[in-house]
Amino acid sequence: MSRTHSSGYNNETYIIGTEGTIHVGRFAGYPGAIPVELWKSDGTLHELSRTFEMSYPEGEYPEFLPRFEKAFIQAHKHFAYAVENSESFRVTQNDVLQAQVFVEAAHRSALDNTKVYQLSYSENLEEFREICEKRNLLD
Repeated sequence: MSRTHSSGYNNETYIIGTEGTIHVGRFAGYPGAIPVELWKSDGTLHELSRTFEMSYPEGEYPEFLPRFEKAFIQAHKHFAYAVENSESFRVTQNDVLQAQVFVEAAHRSALDNTKVYQLSYSENLEEFREICEKRNLLD
């Protein structure tokens, strides 16, 4: 989905598992409150489900900004603090690499009739590369 999708702005995610489903966001034709629904395996809504209100900045701004404003501000503050204080970032390059491999495995699984890709990780990047190559996650 993209911001140029024919249905308009739609930014929602489903994570479907054997014991339930997590559903974040809902297309309502406008950016609004963000529901986070935790569905149990019996099809009922978990009591920890909740809705998060968005912030609405003043003036002109891109339509997606209210949905992500708090995250942008927090990420920017942390980045500036870490640089000014010579501290590590919350997210490392290895975290990003792991996320990319996870997404690649999901993508390839969807293209390959839901083939299951076994994922594992190593802090040693050369070893991690070998793991990914053995599991056909690198071309």
